Amino acid sequence: MVPYLVDESKVIAANDRFIEAEQALLDHTAAINQSLEFISEIARLHQHQSEEELVALRLAIRCFNSGAAALRLIRCGYYQQGFSNARDIIET
Repeated sequence: MVPYLVDESKVIAANDRFIEAEQALLDHTAAINQSLEFISEIARLHQHQSEEELVALRLAIRCFNSGAAALRLIRCGYYQQGFSNARDIIET
């Protein structure tokens, strides 16, 4: 096993307990996960017909990556960087 400088497991467990204790947070998390799944499926399945569609697909992939990274960072306790990634989605 590779040793890591930072062990986020306790922060992840605490954040998971916090989310699981609030139905609204569970609902928001589910909506975010469904949105990311939708973006992933569209990017994987859609055959672009034009350069404009290709640009839109690439922007969708950028949003997927930023969203997934934001969730992971926030869950690990890196809130500032996680919200920075969320801001990237809004700007995109």
